[in-house]
Amino acid sequence: MVGAGLPSFHRRFEARSTFRGASLSNTVERAWGELTVGLTHDHQDWNADAYNDDADILINDQFIPDVDHDMWAGYAQIKVLTGPVTWRSGIRYDDSTMEAGDTLKFSHAITDSNRQHDRTASGYLFASWYPTDFSRLFVGVGRSVRLPTGAERYLQGSPTFYGNPDLDPTINHELDLGTTLDGVWGQWTIKGFYSDLDDYIYQQASPAKTWVNIDAHIYGIETRWNKEIVNGLTLDAGYAWQRGRKDDQPTNNEDKDLSEIPPWKTRLGLEYENNRWAVRAEWLHSGKASQIDEQAGEVDLADWDVVNLTASYHYSEHWSFHLGVENLFDESYAVANSYEYDVVSGSAATPPIVYEPGRMIYFSVISRW
Repeated sequence: MVGAGLPSFHRRFEARSTFRGASLSNTVERAWGELTVGLTHDHQDWNADAYNDDADILINDQFIPDVDHDMWAGYAQIKVLTGPVTWRSGIRYDDSTMEAGDTLKFSHAITDSNRQHDRTASGYLFASWYPTDFSRLFVGVGRSVRLPTGAERYLQGSPTFYGNPDLDPTINHELDLGTTLDGVWGQWTIKGFYSDLDDYIYQQASPAKTWVNIDAHIYGIETRWNKEIVNGLTLDAGYAWQRGRKDDQPTNNEDKDLSEIPPWKTRLGLEYENNRWAVRAEWLHSGKASQIDEQAGEVDLADWDVVNLTASYHYSEHWSFHLGVENLFDESYAVANSYEYDVVSGSAATPPIVYEPGRMIYFSVISRW
């Protein structure tokens, strides 16, 4: 980890979280398709304290102030076959309650709110058309919901760094379009998407370091290709690109780029399978991360190349052995930026950047029963 502005002592965070839940679902199959209905219930408790690890002193006993999150959801999904078109659709309703059990000693600077009750609906409609045996066109529209986390609403870091209990859930309306073509030259899939984000949860530096809701949008394309060159030998490749932009701005942030948007990436792989053996070589490349939110503390990241090797042997139906080398040439690279004021990574003008591990060799034995 590199970056200025970290505290002069080592911090230790002790977090305790319990999660329990239950779900019930039923699927009915008919000649026209199938229908699934279900009900789920989840409950999570989350509490965290911060320590000066050098002196073993408790410095914040309400870092995550005993947050309870209780959620009920009901859903239904349907799949319908109508000739060359397959339809899939689903709806979901969530009823969520979130509350901190301790006093919000820092968040009271912006609000006296605590308990939040969110009722949200989501759904999707996806259609696939098969004009020939070797092609498919697909389109999907959907609405999804992302609830604020316990940290985003209730973190109590300091008088200048705290959560925002008044955060609304993020609503994502998305459109996907794509096609798959299959022929003697291989199988090719191309997909594009556009995502409109209402009340997107974003970090803001004023009047304190906290989270706020803004509107934004993300769009991008993805393509994948694979072909069996000779019996057992397959070549595959992929490319992904996306861009994120703000529709309105957090306080004291005029940068239009959305943070945490990865640069373009490519993948080229070669795999050979023969009975129980499989070996694979993979080259990954990422472009330079330059479309960044500098006013949120992000920095340019250099492009990088990584080569990975894997080999596997399936001894039997229940046992397999795997050997691999990741980052074969021991490259130094970072795949992701970090916010200027991540929860545990510091608060300097130059944020810490966590680099990926160097060369790693691993061996694993997998048993399935």
